Amino acid sequence: MKKNVLILFAFVLLHGFSIAQLDTVHWIPPLHSRDNNQVADHYVYLSTPHATPFTVTITDGSGNTIATPTISNSTPLAYQVGTSQSPASPLFVPVDSLNKVLRKSGLTLSAPFPFYANPRVRSGSQADCLTAKGRAGKGTTFRVGGFPQVLNGSSRNFTVGIMATEPNTTVTINDYDPAILFAGVPTITTPSITVTLNQGECYVISGYTNTPANLDGIIGALVQSDKPIVMNNGNLLGTIANDGSQDIGIDQSVPIEKVGKNYILIEGGGNPDMEQPIVIAHYNNTAIYINGNTSPIATINAGQYYMVPNSNYQGTGHRNMHIHTSEPAYMYQALAGSTSYATGALNFIPPYNCYMQDSIDLIPMVEKIGSTNFTGGVFVFTKQGATLTINGVVQGGGVPVLSAPWKTYKILGLTGNIKVKSTAGVAAGIFGASGAAGYAGYFSGFSDIPEPSTYSYATTTDTCHSIPINFTAHYDGQIDSLRWNFGDPSSGTNDTSSLPNPNHVFSAAGEYIVTLVVYRCENDTVVDTLRAYAIPTAGFSFSDVCYGDSVHFINTSVTDSASLPVYNWNFGDGSPVNNEKNPVHYYTSPGTYTVQLVVKGGCSDTLTHTVQIFDRPAAAFSSTDICKADSAVFTNTSAAPSDGTIALWKWSFGDGTPVDSITLSPHHLYTTSGNYVITLSVYSSNLACSDTATDTISVFPMPVANFNLASVCFNDTVECTDLSAVSSGSISSRSWDFGDNSPLVTILHPKHKYAAAGTYTVTLIVTTNNGCKDTITKNVVVHALPVAQFTAPVNVCHGNIASFTDGSTIPNTDTIQSWSWNFADGSPLLNQQTVTGGHLYAATGTYNVSLITTSTFGCKDTITKTLFVRPKPVANFGSSKVCNGTA
Repeated sequence: MKKNVLILFAFVLLHGFSIAQLDTVHWIPPLHSRDNNQVADHYVYLSTPHATPFTVTITDGSGNTIATPTISNSTPLAYQVGTSQSPASPLFVPVDSLNKVLRKSGLTLSAPFPFYANPRVRSGSQADCLTAKGRAGKGTTFRVGGFPQVLNGSSRNFTVGIMATEPNTTVTINDYDPAILFAGVPTITTPSITVTLNQGECYVISGYTNTPANLDGIIGALVQSDKPIVMNNGNLLGTIANDGSQDIGIDQSVPIEKVGKNYILIEGGGNPDMEQPIVIAHYNNTAIYINGNTSPIATINAGQYYMVPNSNYQGTGHRNMHIHTSEPAYMYQALAGSTSYATGALNFIPPYNCYMQDSIDLIPMVEKIGSTNFTGGVFVFTKQGATLTINGVVQGGGVPVLSAPWKTYKILGLTGNIKVKSTAGVAAGIFGASGAAGYAGYFSGFSDIPEPSTYSYATTTDTCHSIPINFTAHYDGQIDSLRWNFGDPSSGTNDTSSLPNPNHVFSAAGEYIVTLVVYRCENDTVVDTLRAYAIPTAGFSFSDVCYGDSVHFINTSVTDSASLPVYNWNFGDGSPVNNEKNPVHYYTSPGTYTVQLVVKGGCSDTLTHTVQIFDRPAAAFSSTDICKADSAVFTNTSAAPSDGTIALWKWSFGDGTPVDSITLSPHHLYTTSGNYVITLSVYSSNLACSDTATDTISVFPMPVANFNLASVCFNDTVECTDLSAVSSGSISSRSWDFGDNSPLVTILHPKHKYAAAGTYTVTLIVTTNNGCKDTITKNVVVHALPVAQFTAPVNVCHGNIASFTDGSTIPNTDTIQSWSWNFADGSPLLNQQTVTGGHLYAATGTYNVSLITTSTFGCKDTITKTLFVRPKPVANFGSSKVCNGTA
């Protein structure tokens, strides 16, 4: 691959001590080459304008010191960083280090005096360099640049390297073609990348051109961070031409605030399709103007790029181009060292302005990368009419720039250390070539441009026409002079001033045009319209309120009709200032407060009043739920206000009965069950403040106890049937008392047997689930049993009548109502008390005679006796002699 010459030129902004690229600290993130063979020897070239030698400390990303070389203006130095990419060096990392947090990659260089740091890399067929930009390279918002490529090549890629300068830095990369395939192990595809880096840590991405989106999909990608980072970008390798050749194109970028709108580019030595500026927009509707044309050649949006056609270069001897953009934009230049397509290069171009330094001291060893000598020179531009010298030799052959007061130079055949000097601002870049390898780099540009001048004014009463107003001019860096014009001719000689901080009293209320002109490299004129207002009159009204209410403040202030008044309320309770016109304020405690209103209507006025926040009584009471039959008891526990007593209370019982304002702690009987809202309102001694407490009381319904039972005969069981009911809720328990000192029973339908006859009182107590009770008593009669008894013979002769006599009895007052005789011989039952005439058995035998007696209530008793009916003896005898009359 042939690369005869590469060209780089750039522009530095000079302001005070700060000169971009010439700094006391530099950060250099690593990059990645798709082909390890294209990254061989790489160095960092160090130079300084400082005459006394000093030490530069070189550390890796972890802070480990790598080297401590000494340099001075007369002794620049080339420090060799590495000889390959695989294994990695601090400046180039292999594919397996992509998409990872790298803790020992990258370089940080620091010294007590400003110096240049210019990394240069070479291989057999490739070479290039970039220039570290010091603090000007730090920032939080970047756009990625590089070659917009049209062809794949086996060694082509894009690459971006990022280094954090502070701990815990979050970096996000997005706004690129989501189809990009990021190289790595493994490869990844993602619409956004977010990574957190600590100070010195690095992160490198790359994409190989065998994926179509990787050709130009990364151009214009947005890189943002929450803390400052430094970013290198470009291609190892690439080109914009439709050709198979390629070369290195890398550089260090700057944050968006360091780019500008005006650029001068100098054409290299390549074919027209190799030589094109690349504009990358950060803002929407960025218009691009060429060589002073009033119509834009293109308008692009944020993240888009435009390649300016080569035909816009102009000039004789060498050609240049002036590009102006309507919004700050990134400018890269695709160029070549010769007509060979193998010599393509990429330069990051800084904007120009009148703050550029007048010398670059020095650029070291322009013809070398390591031991390899290159043939090259410099590109320079400076103001038209200025005298340009290189190493003290006055230069000629300048080509004017269209539409800008600048002139460009191309000086060839330079070697060694060079010093560029002009009687006006100057920018310079170097280039070189050796066989198939070349390089380019710049040593100027991207310093701080002074912020536009401004001014402020302030007095204790704002801008009142009758009070002195202090004006303060704000500007960056050195100035020649300044002049104020207050637009107030009536003030005479006081209408103008050349002091940085003058005072002025406006002669009357009204509107004035104030002008500040700051004279320097580029004069700044600041014009503002200021109104001197009449003094307002603050006023407001309000009413004292009770604690818990809000105070409504009514603003009655009178202000200048031309002003936009601002109201600052201080309510005297430590709350923040309120800016409403008619605020409503709530005080968190009673008391007396001083309220202040400051009205600012250009001028200001202040008014104070005191507001009284009366304390409220605190209404409170206690109560409990009750059963309907009970009276509710309400205990008043209200507290008096701190500034008085409770003069009145009002009870509302929630059932429509009249309000009670007499009783402190009343009792109340509710006629129906239900839920009632109780309200107690208490009033302070001045009756101005009150408080209300509410509670809900439940009046539970009473149960209705009831049961059935029937009188029984002794020895029978009394059965009770519970018929109790409740209108709502449920009955939860029962208690039965049978009146005979037996234990209480709690079941629903109990059975009970009494030990003796008599009359007993049965009591049922039922309790609801809410604790309400009802009791009912009923008498039950346990009737005594009759005692069946009769008399009868044990034996009776057959044929004789057996006599039966009833002897039955019954205790207490009951009577026997019926008798039933069963003679056990099959004869009908005899249902009467008296067995009239007895009973005649028809046959002998044994008979179990029973008598059943029944009381009036139906209680019965039975007795059985055994009767023997014996045969009647048969009388028979013979005669015999008797003596003395005895048979």
